[in-house]
Parts: sequence; structure tokens; C-alpha cells
Amino acid sequence: MSEIFLTVLNMSFTAGYVILIVILARLLLKKAPKFISYLLWSIVAFRLVIPFSFESMFSLLPRNTNPAPISHEIIYQSPRINNGIEAANSFVNQSAVGASVNPVQIHVEIGAYVWLLGIIALLIYSLVSVLLINRQLKGALPVEKNIFEANNLKTPFVFGIIRPKIYLPVGLNSEERSYILLHEQTHIQRKDHIIKIFAFLILSIHWFNPLVWLAFRLMNMDMELSCDERVLKEMSEDIKKPYANSLLSLAVGKHILNGSPLAFGEGDVKGRIKNVLNYKKPRFWVILLSLIIVIAIGVGLATNPKSAASFNGSSYHVQEILYQAPIYSFIYTLENTPQYCISSDYVLFSKQPSADNWVMHGGLNPYKISRQELYALFIPPVGNIQEIINNTKLIYRADAGDDKKTFYLVMQLENGDVFLATGYDKESPRHIRWLFKLEKQGDDQIAGSASESINKKELTKTKDENEIAKLVEENLTHNNVTDETLTPQEWYNALSIRQEVKLPDFEYDGNDSIEKLVYATEIEKNSQTQEGFTIVAPKIFGSYEEGGLLKVFVTTFSATYKLYGNVLDMVSGSVVPSAITYKKDNSGNYILEKYEQSKDGADWLPSIKKFCTMPVSGKVIPGLADKIIDHYGNRDDIHVLMWENLFKHLKANGIKEATLINSRGEIEFSMSNPQYIK
Repeated sequence: MSEIFLTVLNMSFTAGYVILIVILARLLLKKAPKFISYLLWSIVAFRLVIPFSFESMFSLLPRNTNPAPISHEIIYQSPRINNGIEAANSFVNQSAVGASVNPVQIHVEIGAYVWLLGIIALLIYSLVSVLLINRQLKGALPVEKNIFEANNLKTPFVFGIIRPKIYLPVGLNSEERSYILLHEQTHIQRKDHIIKIFAFLILSIHWFNPLVWLAFRLMNMDMELSCDERVLKEMSEDIKKPYANSLLSLAVGKHILNGSPLAFGEGDVKGRIKNVLNYKKPRFWVILLSLIIVIAIGVGLATNPKSAASFNGSSYHVQEILYQAPIYSFIYTLENTPQYCISSDYVLFSKQPSADNWVMHGGLNPYKISRQELYALFIPPVGNIQEIINNTKLIYRADAGDDKKTFYLVMQLENGDVFLATGYDKESPRHIRWLFKLEKQGDDQIAGSASESINKKELTKTKDENEIAKLVEENLTHNNVTDETLTPQEWYNALSIRQEVKLPDFEYDGNDSIEKLVYATEIEKNSQTQEGFTIVAPKIFGSYEEGGLLKVFVTTFSATYKLYGNVLDMVSGSVVPSAITYKKDNSGNYILEKYEQSKDGADWLPSIKKFCTMPVSGKVIPGLADKIIDHYGNRDDIHVLMWENLFKHLKANGIKEATLINSRGEIEFSMSNPQYIK
């Protein structure tokens, strides 16, 4: 019972929104024929009866039609109670935070029985009305076929279902009789007697919704008005005055007939008379335009908006790195970011590019957090972080359970985009370290639940195939074999394994003495000859001499690459602010005295402010730390410098063609394309 009641509630909330739109449309179509307005109510009936619909980009319905506003402070919390009301789930659970689930469930159960009692009461009322009408019509005399006259009637009406009869008051003149008969016969021809019964049954089911009562009344008005216009159209506009007079003479106000769904008691006489007197035969283009509008509104209200795709049961790669906390020296590039999997039962996994196995991080659970709280986790909140937070629809959290209290937030926006944030609860202050925009790779790599294998292909591999697959993975980034439908053996056969081209580290060829010192120092500190060749791109913020010492402040992008034929691979990379102190030797040359880097974690900001001082006196250099910190939030200039230095280094070593491809298969750098050299 409760499930049915909740389904009805859900439909009623949605239909309430549709009713308001239809009422507005009636006002806009005031000059259109009334049968146009009458047609619009079929959309409302559809929404009140059918619990499902098709999705469409043209839908006029919001994704969450909520009868009560949710606080803007609350981003979203998936309901603690899955009550079946999509529109009301979040509101109910926001109200019930910290409370027991049981009281809400009890209220729903009680509501279901009250709802059922209301339906029974309306049906009994209708049945009693029918019995009273039958008793009233016992003395009616047949005139012709299905037409009857009765002395105790003051208004005409149609009564019956299968064989509906027309009942007329005694004493109508021939002129009035012709108008009224045509009106009632139109009701029968259009099956209005069936439609009204159907509408009353819908009303009985949704009796608790005042908008449905309003819709029922307005639908009946449009039904009568459209019938009146049909009479005027059939008998010419010359009869408007006598027809209006006949309506006035038959007006009796409210009576028992209006309470029965099986009878047409002719109410709202004033509105009908006004419409009759103002009636003008509509032009063809008006009818055509009105029908087009009705069809457009019908499609918009009868279809559901395209829902955001579910983020679980899918594998992802990092499409964009939106945020990296500046308090750390290690940075991710698109080439070395992990791959992520979210199983169908909401368990989060990741796998490093060079790893064979998936690592489980924990189960994802609905997470309640305010917009302000989430925004405060970013230090600093640069770029479009605020826009992302404001448009977040769902937030799920997984906790790794390690010493740092690492947590993962999976965030889904209203448009379906999925983001993953990694942060620490133990660090001071609590913060997010990375924010990635994820791109779906597909469902084929995800098992049905966490208890199953993540990669289905691995289930069918033999021991030998696993060895081949490992070799493929190690060489895939250096080859163009990307067909995932191939078996490991076929994949291996298609590979042409390329030998690494050994290159030296970058050498500065400029004339600036300070830059020359910095380049030499950064190459020495960051060189990884065993891993590949190193390129550095330093941004110098200033140099200060004092007491025979030279102190240079710099933020350096250093990266180590490998070259396989004409394909580049970024092995590692980092962007680190530093303070480098030099002293002169006996020959007058500067030699390295001290090398200070920003620290990781909570000490990042204090460490930069600490080393932004004069080399001997230790006096703070005004504004320098702020300049370095502000630059760290937007480091495009040193990325451009990295590509320039990489280009010059490859060219100087006789390399004419080299391409760096990211994890999505997009070209990050190419010697043959000038756009990568700025």
C-alpha cells in the first residue's frame, strides 16, 4: 500500500507543476478556440495516470520538481530513506537528519490509509449522487431515441455511460431546444461523458492535491465552452444572443447534478454567456499556430528531462586536472594520473598507469556538506571551483582509513559531469589536495560488484597471456596499438617495440648570468639520468645581493622525459618554489651555498614566507611571498616555457619529429606543429 501511495505522490507532485504550466498556457491562448485549451488537459491526465515517461531534451520539467525548497546551504544528500518520491526524497531527509527512520515510515503508512479512505469517500459520494439522480429521473418521458423530458428538471444534462441519454426540462421552445440538443449531442459525439468519468476517477486518486481539483474544474469549463463554440459554428454566429438567453433562462446555480461524474450539470453560466457573446470564428492561421503551440507544450510537459547518467558501474580516466593544492611539490600531469573505477555497488578503485592491479579505497556513501564547507577545503579556491560546487547535485564519500585520514569525494553535477576530489582530514588545515574531472571510459571493465574482478578481461587470461599483457602495458604509450578488442596475443603481435633514444639533460644557452646559474642548479637538483633526460622551466621572481651572497627566488617546472623513436613519454614532473643562495669563490664565480624548497602539506605556505628574506640580514622582502603564491595558482607561463625548452633541446640533439600524447590520446606537444611553441 505504501509503495502505491508514494508512487501516486510522486506523480501528483510532477503533475502539479504541469497544471501550473497549463493554466499559464490557457492565459496565453485566450484568443484561441476553446477546444485548444481543452486538449491541454490531456497532458495533465497523462502525468496523473502514467508513472513513467520518455526523456527528452525539450522537456519543460525541472530535474527535481520539489514542492518545498531545499536550503541553498545544502548541496545534496542522497536520501536516507528511499521513499520512491524523487521530488521529495532530499527534502524529507534534510528534515529528518539525526532522527530515526521509523517515525517517517510510520507517517507514510498512516498517510497511505488516509489516502485510501479519501478515495473511498469520494466514490461513495459519487454513487449516492447517481442513485439520487436515478430516483429524480423516474418520471422522465421519452421524446425520441435517447432524448427524455422531465418536469422536475431545470437544466439539461447527459446521463449514462454505455448508452448515454439526454434529459431536457419540460417547456423549452423549439429554438432553445435545437441549441441545447446540439450542445448535448456534441458532448456525446466527443465522448465527453466518458472523459468526465475518467477525470473524476483521476481526481479521486489525487484528491489530496488542491491543484488537481482546480484542474478538474477548469477542464469542465473548457469542455463546456468548446461545446458552445461548436454549436455556434454549426448554426452560425447569428444565434449568439438567443443562445445566450437560453443559457441564462436555464441557469440554476449549484445542484446535485454537479456532484456526479455521470452527469453534465451546466455550471459557470456567466463565463459561458460571456464567451458566446464574444465568439468570433477563428482564422485558419490562428488554429494552426495554436495547435503547434499545444504540440510543443505537450512534448515539453509529457516528457521527462534527460537525467544525468549514473556514475557507478563505470571506469574513468582523468580528463582534466582542475586543482592541485599548492602546499605540495609533487604535481600530477594527465600522463601520470590514476585510472578510476566505481563498481555498481559504489566501491571506489584506482590504478596507477604503470600498475597491474587495482587498489580499493573504500565504499562510497552519501555525504552531507554545505557549499561553504566544501569551498573552504580548497587552499586557495582558484579557477572555476565555486561554479563546480554551486552546480553539484550529488556527493558521495569514501574513506581510505589510513594515517592521513585520506578521503575521496565523487561529485556529480546537474549536467552529469563527474568529478573526483582527494583530500586529508588529519592535515592542518583539513583540505582537498586534487580535483579531477573524470571522463567515462566504459562499463566493460567493471564487474557487477566489488566482490567480483574489476577487469573482466583478466578473468580469461592464462599465465602466459598475463605476461604478454604486462609487456603490452609497458610499451603501449610508445606505440599506436589502441584497439581494445584485440586479445593480448593479437595485441602483442601488432606491437613494434621501439628502443629508447638516450638524450642528455637540458643545457641553457642564453646570456643572462642569473638565469644560467638557476638553470644549472635546477638541472643538478632534478636530474634523473637513470629515468630519462630532464628539462627545467624556471620563473625568476627576483635576485638580491647582500654581504657577498646572492639569493635568487624562483618557481621551477622540472620534468623528466623518455623518447621512443618519435614518441615522448613524461616520466615525472613537479612545480616547486625555491630560494637559491650563492656565494663567490676566490675566482669571483658564484657557487651554490644553500638550496631551500617549499615544504609539503600544511608547512607549504609558512615555508615560502620563511625563505622570502634577504640573504644575510634575514629581513623580509615585502610582497615577494605573495607574488610567488599568486603565481602558483596560474602557472601557464612556465608550462609554455617548458614546451619551448623541450623543443630547443630536441632540435639541438638532432630530433626533427617528436610527439607527446596524453592519456586520452590527445597531442600535448609536437615539434611539427607551431601551436605548441609559443
